[in-house]
Amino acid sequence: MASARGGRRLGAGRPSGSAWKPKVSAMREETIRKMHKIVAADDDPLSVVVGFVLDDSLDVQTRMSAANICLPYLFPRLSATTVDAKHTVTHVDASQLLDRLDARIEKLRAPEPALIEAQPDDEADTGAGDEPPADG
Repeated sequence: MASARGGRRLGAGRPSGSAWKPKVSAMREETIRKMHKIVAADDDPLSVVVGFVLDDSLDVQTRMSAANICLPYLFPRLSATTVDAKHTVTHVDASQLLDRLDARIEKLRAPEPALIEAQPDDEADTGAGDEPPADG
């Protein structure tokens, strides 16, 4: 292949000392300073990592990495439970199951509201509103 395309070429790629290196090294230096401060202060390492997560001045990637480190210590991982159906013996009696379902449905069914019937009180001499209220 004698074409000018493909293969390694002189001067290709990112130039050495490009702009991303100072930013990375500045973050590393800042992290080293913070770590020296932490070691001198005798703080709990978990609270330090949580402090990194809560520090708004840090970049998002650093904060996410810190959150990834401290999450297992703050919130335990839920474990999966497996059920082996080959060794589980289940006997189902259909008529008994239907009877239990009917009983459960009867319990859940709303009860009929009780009717309260008003009966007139014909034996009383006075009714409501027959006499004017007494001024007190």
